[in-house]
Amino acid sequence: MPSRCVAAGCSNTSSESVSVYKFPKQETLLKQWTKQVQRTRANWVPTASSTLCSEHFEADSAGFHLLLIHDSLKTMKTQNTEIL
Repeated sequence: MPSRCVAAGCSNTSSESVSVYKFPKQETLLKQWTKQVQRTRANWVPTASSTLCSEHFEADSAGFHLLLIHDSLKTMKTQNTEIL
């Protein structure tokens, strides 16, 4: 079964135009990603199979940044994302 994006209102899976990323194992980053999802899904808890799709990231010269969901004016730097 393909991994689906856990962001509220999104059900993207991996395709030619969309990538999905597993949640990081590194505790600090895991907490940051979880907090962003919980902005729109208050009691959500990640599992080993939780993913976010590339629609919630932007690329720049420093690498990928996770967009704050529904607030694209702010970003947070992420590292060690695993593409599925």
